[in-house]
Amino acid sequence: MCMMGFNKLRCKGDRMTREGAQRIDELRVKLYEAALSSSKLTDPHVLRISEETDRAIVDFLLKQQANKKAACE
Repeated sequence: MCMMGFNKLRCKGDRMTREGAQRIDELRVKLYEAALSSSKLTDPHVLRISEETDRAIVDFLLKQQANKKAACE
């Protein structure tokens, strides 16, 4: 059985998934800081970081889903 989550990953591809979670956390902090320093949330710099964060989340979820599927086969 496969345990999924940011803290305890026990599936194939653990390292890639941990790296993905770490990347999301880094982008989240970067986005938070950019949003605080900007006068508006629609600032192009904030939007670029937000889009990058979105892509990282989607990539993470797809890898997590693939790892879960592979481990449970």
